[in-house]
Amino acid sequence: MNSIRVSIVLALLAIAAGRADAQTGTYSGFLTGQIGVTTAGDTPATVLTPSLSVSVQDISGWGAELDFGYANGAPSTGRELDLATYMVNAIWQARAGTVLPYAVGGAGAIQVHGCFTSCAQIATVYDLGVNVGGGALYAMNDIVGVRGDVRYFWAPGDKTGTTRPGNYSFWRASIGVTFMWAITP
Repeated sequence: MNSIRVSIVLALLAIAAGRADAQTGTYSGFLTGQIGVTTAGDTPATVLTPSLSVSVQDISGWGAELDFGYANGAPSTGRELDLATYMVNAIWQARAGTVLPYAVGGAGAIQVHGCFTSCAQIATVYDLGVNVGGGALYAMNDIVGVRGDVRYFWAPGDKTGTTRPGNYSFWRASIGVTFMWAITP
């Protein structure tokens, strides 16, 4: 019970924090924990998908992002299907205002554990993947914000002889809490 009280107090302090002088650095860091769904495309069902992203952006709004997502247990016509995404992205985000729209895109790996269709044996494979998307960050103050995000993931190429379709794709929509900080060189 004490840990719940401490968590609530810390959350309220972060939300109520005012403008910090240290937030005027050349670069900004963003850490976002999200919860969302993986759906549509070649996925057999909508699945709860936690994800985490961290990015560094310069004063112009351009930066780099690492994004990880995990969709656990999409039921397929065969067995369970798990999808994990590991992406390195370029990101551009507006730098002024309370609502900061952004666009993101990049490449990485999509890990598939299971089968999109029925299969005799479950396997774990990694495919080259690309993603593109965008959203908006509502900055509650200089430290905490709420972010909404929609991304399209695609694994191009022919997958002949596998239990995965060629050029398979899916969508991820999520919402999360972002922590922001200044990075001064």
